[in-house]
Amino acid sequence: MDRHRIPAFSILLAATLVAALPASKAGAQRSPRLVYNPVTGKTEPERRRQTQPLRRAIPRSIQDASREHTEEAKYIGNVDGEVEGENVDHAGYFEPCACGNDYCRGDSVGCSSRVGCSSAVGCDDIGCGDSVCGSLGGRNVCRPRAGFYAGFEATFVKPRFENNTAFTVMESDGASFESFSDTEFDYDLEFTPRVFLGWQHGDGVGMRVTWWQFDHEAATASANPAANGFGAITHPTFGTVDISSAIPTDTFSAATDLNAYTIDLEATKQTSFSSWDLGLGCGIRHAYTEQSYRAQLRNTNDVLRGQINYRNSLRGLGPTISLDAYRPFGCQSGIFCKARGSVLFGDGKSNLAALEDADLTTSFNTTRTTGRDDLLSIGEVQVGYRWKARQRQGTSFRPFFSVAMEGQIWNGAGNATSEEGTLGFFGFNTGMGVDW
Repeated sequence: MDRHRIPAFSILLAATLVAALPASKAGAQRSPRLVYNPVTGKTEPERRRQTQPLRRAIPRSIQDASREHTEEAKYIGNVDGEVEGENVDHAGYFEPCACGNDYCRGDSVGCSSRVGCSSAVGCDDIGCGDSVCGSLGGRNVCRPRAGFYAGFEATFVKPRFENNTAFTVMESDGASFESFSDTEFDYDLEFTPRVFLGWQHGDGVGMRVTWWQFDHEAATASANPAANGFGAITHPTFGTVDISSAIPTDTFSAATDLNAYTIDLEATKQTSFSSWDLGLGCGIRHAYTEQSYRAQLRNTNDVLRGQINYRNSLRGLGPTISLDAYRPFGCQSGIFCKARGSVLFGDGKSNLAALEDADLTTSFNTTRTTGRDDLLSIGEVQVGYRWKARQRQGTSFRPFFSVAMEGQIWNGAGNATSEEGTLGFFGFNTGMGVDW
């Protein structure tokens, strides 16, 4: 080797090493930028863009919870609450939460109706996808956007009464005993519809209107006086009207119908407490109830001997308050209970038209009409199960289904033959509806 080339090569190598020293020193002194990681709850060095997916750095349970969601979360918050315009895969800091997680998910799909946001990162910085960010129960949450909801419930209930007598049968031997038995009107389990429509703002405030109606007849009740001639059939009291009979060949029959409906207009508010979603409603209720009693007495030749047509009705308007509570079990279903109380003030009316001795030359007619100020109080309770579909990205509809046991008490509604008494309904309902 030429000895004159050795010094030149050595000089060139030394210069290259000297030039590299400042850059290495600067790189060693540079401290990584710290950002807040809401998944771990710690402040960590900022992650740089990687050509490999970040999913490897995330626990397997979180990967599994978001496998079907491949959209991108678009925000990373640092310790000062600033927002960086980084685009990272869902395996990054804002992985979609599993149900019950304390962090916002990017699209809010499948985490019940509300998902808590980390208090260390502003809601507005995270973003809630198809939902909006707001305060609920003292914490930041992803809440549904303002929208409408509507539903239909097929309610099957049977009326219950303190007393709803069709007629009374007396049996006797004419000497040593008398036996009395009341025959009550018997309703079947009847279909009654309920329809509701509402609107709710993102902060939980909204409006709702609900309509429900029962309109059915009971089975006709009929009987003949005892064949021995010592028995009798009598009807409930209607003043001095009397079409009772003790003739064994006479037939006494009675029928009734019931029409009752309610219309509610309410302001509503949704909130949460512990693991429950709570709803409060207050507004006005209009209710109407009408019952009738129709009885006829006919002889063996089916000739009319007497009849009674009686009808009483009550219409009221007043305040109503409702409360509902929902406890989710899993991401899409849970149990719920509803209660409502109403106090209505209105007018009651009754009409009586009776005919006696219709088979004789001279019959006797009786009519009577009354009006009154009245009070009607109504209580309602439902307990049941509800399922709600996940909201798919790109769609605005979420169907829901429910099944529940239901009971109602109408205190002061009376019965078929009287303005006094309590009316009740008991049964179950199945419902379906949609949010959009």
